Amino acid sequence: MKKVKMELAKWSKKTFGNVFQQIATLEDVIKTKEIQLEMAPTKSNRAELHKAEADIKRYKHIEEEYWKQKAGMQWFKDGDRNTKFFHAYVKGRRKKLQINAIQTREGDMITTTQNIGEEAVNVYKKQFMEDQEVSDYSMLTHIPSIITKEQNEIMVRIPTNEEVKKVVFALNGDSASGPDGFSGMFFQSCWDIVGEDVTNMVKAFFCGQELPRYITHTNLVLIPKKELVSTFGDLRPISLSTFANKIISRVVHERIAIVLPSLISKSQTGFVKGRNITENVLLAQEIIRDINRRNKYHNVVVKLDMAKAYDRVSWKFLVRVMRNFGFAERIIDMIVRLISNNWYSVLMNGQSFGFFQSTRGLKQGDPLSPTLFIIAAEVLSRGLNSLFEDPDYIGYGMPKWSPAVSHLSYADDTILFCSGQTTSMRKMINILRGYEKVSGQMINLDKSMIYLHEQVPNRVCNQIKRITGIRQGSFPFTYLGCPIFYGRKNKGHFENLLKKVTNRMNTWQNKLMSFGGRYILIAHVLQSIPVYLLAAMNPPKSIIDQLHKLFAKFFWSNSTGARNKHWVAWDKMCYPKVEGGLGFRSLHDVSKAFFAKLWWNFRTDTSSLWASFMWNKYCKKMHPTVTRGQGASHVWRKMITIREEVEHNIWWQIKAGNSSFWFDNWTKQGALWYVEENNAVEEEIEVKYFT
Repeated sequence: MKKVKMELAKWSKKTFGNVFQQIATLEDVIKTKEIQLEMAPTKSNRAELHKAEADIKRYKHIEEEYWKQKAGMQWFKDGDRNTKFFHAYVKGRRKKLQINAIQTREGDMITTTQNIGEEAVNVYKKQFMEDQEVSDYSMLTHIPSIITKEQNEIMVRIPTNEEVKKVVFALNGDSASGPDGFSGMFFQSCWDIVGEDVTNMVKAFFCGQELPRYITHTNLVLIPKKELVSTFGDLRPISLSTFANKIISRVVHERIAIVLPSLISKSQTGFVKGRNITENVLLAQEIIRDINRRNKYHNVVVKLDMAKAYDRVSWKFLVRVMRNFGFAERIIDMIVRLISNNWYSVLMNGQSFGFFQSTRGLKQGDPLSPTLFIIAAEVLSRGLNSLFEDPDYIGYGMPKWSPAVSHLSYADDTILFCSGQTTSMRKMINILRGYEKVSGQMINLDKSMIYLHEQVPNRVCNQIKRITGIRQGSFPFTYLGCPIFYGRKNKGHFENLLKKVTNRMNTWQNKLMSFGGRYILIAHVLQSIPVYLLAAMNPPKSIIDQLHKLFAKFFWSNSTGARNKHWVAWDKMCYPKVEGGLGFRSLHDVSKAFFAKLWWNFRTDTSSLWASFMWNKYCKKMHPTVTRGQGASHVWRKMITIREEVEHNIWWQIKAGNSSFWFDNWTKQGALWYVEENNAVEEEIEVKYFT
């Protein structure tokens, strides 16, 4: 690969040379040819001018591709072939990532790239180094042996050629390359040449062969968490692995992913097939809506922040957890060879520093890391759930028939639900401290928060803060990117969404773009920002209308930034192109579609913790097709407005006969309840009653 890289560099230099110099030279040539053609309009002079124009067009396309690749804008498809825009984007990104000064752990300020790079190596050497010995693994008693012999045989089976190829082409070819400089696009484009060697490498790894350092070498790129960076704590280290390493990690991940649904608790929705991040937001909102009910000890919500969660995972702990679950030694050996043979260099202002090995942690950006993290974090999930087996423990006040929920997690984003009773709080804290000791994880008390209803007495609030050591926050707060609140929703809860869209618009140099370019940015970027929130919440209509106004303003703005006339109403621009519109999505329609999907998931997904909670809260006494929405959450009320339309498109196939005789559409003609005169249904009965 090193030889190929050298030869490609020679080929590029020989074939294209200095692209920018070539363009400058061709511009001079065109000026000369234009003068010659004007003085002597012969066919040969005209042909030479056309050739020069074709050459400069070709080189400008190469220049555009160069800056486009530097920009790393995966969402930019077509619509604006503008090198200036890409160049401006790259300059802005470089400026954002540039670190000119930083404070050390001793409080000294360093300003040169050399000193900053060397200090970064020292910081991350320590961060990735195991710093404690654990002797008590009693928390792992909550982990049962689940994996079967057949499942282990599937996981350790040698991959087929087709399986490896499928993984290679499933990975993002445009993602940043690792230290070797080969991106996924190279492997995908040259698969007929390198495919056999890559497949043999993966098979050799499954047979027990160690990976060489040039494959496991990883660059750490430091991404600012906020605008003003003062310490290394303000930077997030993202691993840029070689693509070859990613291929192996992805193959192993695909094998382990098969067993995850049976291993991981339902309260963990991150990186488990069939589970959805929005369900955690929906369930958290539903639970917190009743924060002032059903508990004489007051309800407490704890939002945890794990410090350097991925970087602190203990390998010994992870191996023990996998053994307890019943993973075969061969699959554990593959995991150990992948995570323990990592060599890091730190990229700082375009330069590489250091070459050191880690003794703990998982690489952020590696396909396998999230899978391994949630396996390790399952110890915390099962530990918290075991509290319900303790007769002295009093949990969060839930609806009468709903499942008990102690916590919700998406990878390391965890939110806890507990009562304010002193004994119960201490039991929960003991679980957290035990998990910290055994796993290497550490709760960041400065960033974690507790939330209580505003009517909870100060005496109780202070007592809870003393027990937990965590500060008290106020509603609304953000969980997984969505506002969480109790009481009536209002525009203020969703102001951050408007700010996010406005800030993104302000970062673009729209004076450099045509209407086509703005169209692409709106359709593929701006309109995608609120989509996630719309999938989990029902913001006020005025918020969506305001977003539409922002989109329209951006589309019609001119190069000077002055106010421009909107020649077509936004609603008409949302029409399909065949009907004279531009095909923009109406966010009102998007919201409606998402809630139709929510109703579908609620009615069909029996494994969902959120669906189970909603069934028991709202439909314990009445079928969901006829239950009402008085006193319900804004999400349930919105779902009810769409249910009739969705129910008419659901047909229940008769198998065990568990479908409702009156309320489920098992006849393909609609629910019998709809056609029964006066809807006079006396009782709920199942179809099997008549067989």
